[in-house]
Amino acid sequence: MAMKKRWIISVVILLLLGAAVYVVSIKSDHAFSAQPEGITMWVEEGSVTADGLTYTIENTLEKKICWGSKYFIEKKIFGIWIPLTFTEDMLITLPLISLEPGETSSRDAFWTSHWTPGKGSYRIVKEVWMYGEELTEDPYYLLALFEVQ
Repeated sequence: MAMKKRWIISVVILLLLGAAVYVVSIKSDHAFSAQPEGITMWVEEGSVTADGLTYTIENTLEKKICWGSKYFIEKKIFGIWIPLTFTEDMLITLPLISLEPGETSSRDAFWTSHWTPGKGSYRIVKEVWMYGEELTEDPYYLLALFEVQ
């Protein structure tokens, strides 16, 4: 009987270790650094619903910025940001938007009936580009946290 008990405990430990390795292996592949100085994004308080959220971007740079339809939603699980995977038809896209220096813009991001956020910590991730003489080649990433109770 003791042998069977040890065998069961060993299997459970192996399963838990396998699950932990899996979670670590699927963590966000985006190496997000701090938001670029002069551009801030936040989720409007009380705006998170089963249908979407409202986020605001503020540009205090002396350059124009723009962003497009692409955004990511990530959920914090065991202290690790995990990207949520959506099929193309699950996210409603937003038009290309530009923001002049000193301006602030609030926009809605909707998810469809295919997904509703469960209780937990999330963040929305937006790619933005800056105009100088020309548009920056690589995007900057803006992050805004939100909670679902």
